Amino acid sequence: MIADYALDAALERIAADASRIDITTSKPSTYADVMRSSLGYTTAFKVSRPRACSGGRCCDVTAGSDGTVTKAGTPRYWVITGKGHLLACGEITDARAVSTDMMFRLPPVCCELLEE
Repeated sequence: MIADYALDAALERIAADASRIDITTSKPSTYADVMRSSLGYTTAFKVSRPRACSGGRCCDVTAGSDGTVTKAGTPRYWVITGKGHLLACGEITDARAVSTDMMFRLPPVCCELLEE
């Protein structure tokens, strides 16, 4: 088991370091993977304070404005990065193709850390 305060510290670090949300075609495992597979990004978003959620702790991420599409394709993942690091990612469940003449807006997403 990991205590709530430790999970909260990790989520607070994500919130403090996060500077960009990308939409990507594949699930990245490194920051370089994000940059290679990115279809677009936004830098206008907010991260909530950590809170209890089913089986652990989480924070909500809400976009403040539309994102810029830089390549055409179908986004499969949202990815939060900051200070040259991949911080969090999750699947986009209702992905639709994007093209460079479009903007995109993500629905609110949840960064979740489980206690066990």
